[in-house]
Amino acid sequence: MSRAGRLLQVVALGHAAIGAWIYRDVVAGVARDVRVGGPRALVGVVPDRGDRATAFWFLVAAPALWTLGRSLTPGDRVAGGVLAATGVAGSVLMPAGGWPAVAAIGAWSTLGSATSDVTTLVGVEDVPAAVRARSALPGPDYLDHVSLATDAGAWGAEEWARVMFERVGGEGAQRTWRGLGLQLDPRPSPDHVAGWRIDGRGDDWVRLHAGADWGRGELVVHRDRGHVSLTTAISYDSPAGRAVWGPASAVHRRVTPGLLRAARDAMR
Repeated sequence: MSRAGRLLQVVALGHAAIGAWIYRDVVAGVARDVRVGGPRALVGVVPDRGDRATAFWFLVAAPALWTLGRSLTPGDRVAGGVLAATGVAGSVLMPAGGWPAVAAIGAWSTLGSATSDVTTLVGVEDVPAAVRARSALPGPDYLDHVSLATDAGAWGAEEWARVMFERVGGEGAQRTWRGLGLQLDPRPSPDHVAGWRIDGRGDDWVRLHAGADWGRGELVVHRDRGHVSLTTAISYDSPAGRAVWGPASAVHRRVTPGLLRAARDAMR
């Protein structure tokens, strides 16, 4: 989660507190109805119009903002832009709440992404030839390359890979990969990283491989003096491959920058 995301969660708490105070009489009325009529009184408690409807839509924004804060990652320009626009609209419609702060956080997140320390390239044609050359898949159907600007220090590529996938990703990441059908070795081994088999390495890179019934996957970690990168290559051996990896790839691209940053922080 980014710093902007944490600030957004603080705003969500403040927004909830403001709403609870402004609409305290309305909330008390709902509580009385539930106390008299039991949980069934909650059915239809929010009318189409009136004070209760206004209070509901004001207060429901708080958990929505909290959840968005958890998912807001550094460099996410789309989420930052949506957040800024939502904040502006909220400021016009409900000026008493925390919407101006939401607009400011969204603008900060969007503008901050212009100087993001992460670069993402998606697509076989968009990834440089030197990066594609590290893959052993003859013609991958999917390829992305995420690079983090950082001082790699004395750590080698395999050490970066182990920190990323074993320490940071951990069992949760491995369960996710297995849930997608990838066959990972369950035993710790010097020939494997988080269950992925090491099937190639160079002076500054290491390549991990895993197979599935629907295809094959590779993770290539590369480091130099100014960057550490993760390249993901996927080949589909059946039509199911696209159905499995297509939706999963969107989540993968979203979490990879955070994975790289967390590994950098863990190695400092």
